[in-house]
Amino acid sequence: MTLGQSKCVVLLFAVLIGMAAQAAAQDKIPIKVDGTTPDSVGTTYIYQLREQLKASPIYRLVDNEKDAVFHVGFVSMDPDKDTRAANIQTIASISLCIENSDRYSTNPPRLRYDHFLTHWVVQTRRDRVASSAASMIAAIDKEVQPIVAAMRRRRDN
Repeated sequence: MTLGQSKCVVLLFAVLIGMAAQAAAQDKIPIKVDGTTPDSVGTTYIYQLREQLKASPIYRLVDNEKDAVFHVGFVSMDPDKDTRAANIQTIASISLCIENSDRYSTNPPRLRYDHFLTHWVVQTRRDRVASSAASMIAAIDKEVQPIVAAMRRRRDN
């Protein structure tokens, strides 16, 4: 094999690996996380949630709401905001919704909201944020997986 042929083979493998990675990413479930976090522990929590979703073999974190099938809404507050214990813990309200496929329809043109699935309230300390975010992903997964399985069955039939 000549040097030119070797380069072509390497390039072909690189293209195939890229295509496989893109196909694998398309199989991941697109999810968007939005939040209002005026407290530092809540900001850390939503950061951990996003980072763990990015690293997930199941989910694909998206920035554009139109690309998401599931949407996580996150609002937090520091219950000890005006005390000496501030910045130690957060209380968060977390909602999970599924895309309303008619949401962006222009016929008739009107705003439609996503469908509400469930809601959680969590309280966590700064030193437990990463494990709490991992537990939240497990809770989200428990709700999402049966829906995704049903959607895939319907698509394949």
